[in-house]
Amino acid sequence: MAVDNALEDEVVAFIDATGIEKPKPKESAVDPPSNNQYAVFSYMALFFLSMVGHELVLEASSLEFPDFESLPYAVTLFQFGFCMLAPLIISRGKALEAFPKSPRQTLPYVALSILVFGATAFASVSLKWVSYPTKVVFTSAKLIPTMMVSVFLGNSKQ
Repeated sequence: MAVDNALEDEVVAFIDATGIEKPKPKESAVDPPSNNQYAVFSYMALFFLSMVGHELVLEASSLEFPDFESLPYAVTLFQFGFCMLAPLIISRGKALEAFPKSPRQTLPYVALSILVFGATAFASVSLKWVSYPTKVVFTSAKLIPTMMVSVFLGNSKQ
């Protein structure tokens, strides 16, 4: 033991004399989650559960009110309104700072919104002719071409 301590003292003296940096103690590879990470996870879980609830209500309402022609459009309009208002409410209006400032900057967002609105509304309207599981399968399958294009364009992480 005395030899080990003496050797350690010599190594420390050599390191001090040469100016070599002392090795730092290893830190944990995994940092404990912060409060912000818990908040993000909570929002993700809330969003997921809300979407499941939304889909269940949509299925039940389309079966209960088959003659209500404007139901899919009303539901889609509610979705878009909520997606617009929720960030504004949560950020207390600070989200407006990130909005496009000119009509020209807004045009791509408007075009994308029209496409998404149409896809969502038509998927809901399709419940008149196809079963709910079929709608979910085809809605989920929309991601497959997107992932394939991403691979071909080289934007996917290997």
